[in-house]
Amino acid sequence: MANDDPHLVRFYKAFGLTIQQAREAAGLAQADLADRIGMSRASVANIERGAQRPPLHVAISACDALGLPIAEVVAKARAARGTPRVHGESATSDAAVQLAQMILEGGLDAIDS
Repeated sequence: MANDDPHLVRFYKAFGLTIQQAREAAGLAQADLADRIGMSRASVANIERGAQRPPLHVAISACDALGLPIAEVVAKARAARGTPRVHGESATSDAAVQLAQMILEGGLDAIDS
């Protein structure tokens, strides 16, 4: 990964684990989720391991496909990283994350309208 900050690594591992657990609970194979979000099975595997950092639209699509509220997934991953802020974050970026979560709670439909 380009940034080996341990807090960021933990964030993406927690994000990926949440996706994996939801996928398995839904009875989907990695290839099934990959088809639903327009990615390869290998990319889904990498995201689930925390080895690949998905772009925002992919994270939204994955959460939508699994019926997960993105705000909850992000909050869980943020809590798992072990610190309230990653390197370089400020109160302003916390506010931006909160705003993004509010927007994302509507999924891709809210963005398209």
